[in-house]
Amino acid sequence: FGICHLIHRFCYEYPGLRVLMVRKTLVSLTDTALVTLREKVLHQDEPIQWFGGSRFEPASLRYANGSRIVVGGMDNASKFLSGEYDIIYANECWELSEEDWETLTTRLRNGVLEHPRIYGDPHPTYERHWMYKRPQIKWLKSTHADNPTITEDYLETLRRTTGTRYQRFYL
Repeated sequence: FGICHLIHRFCYEYPGLRVLMVRKTLVSLTDTALVTLREKVLHQDEPIQWFGGSRFEPASLRYANGSRIVVGGMDNASKFLSGEYDIIYANECWELSEEDWETLTTRLRNGVLEHPRIYGDPHPTYERHWMYKRPQIKWLKSTHADNPTITEDYLETLRRTTGTRYQRFYL
């Protein structure tokens, strides 16, 4: 929720901004973070239009000021090789390989932001995940309290999980 809200604000603040929102597959993105963005962050009265894509342009959310949030899957990372973005959001980035991540970083070259950036919401499932080995990654801790859409009922469901699921999803 937080990253979706952040990139939405940036799209308003910086006309012509290009954001790439990816997950390992487009299908998994469509069912998760894209739903959060469209249903919990965007408002119906905002002048943002969904474009389903064509052979000339990928699927995206189009802002009236020329900003775009392009959506895609990393199942074929080479399709982004000619892309130019200011911000990349890799949803559930623990699913990506280190090669995927590095490929994405080379696309941060659109020039609207002075300091382009890549964001991810990692939930690495093991201590030796490649993300822990990258000194360039700045880790920001967040809790369920940071997400205004989380209900007490949902937290109770998470509290009832066990083992690594309890550590990963609740703690």
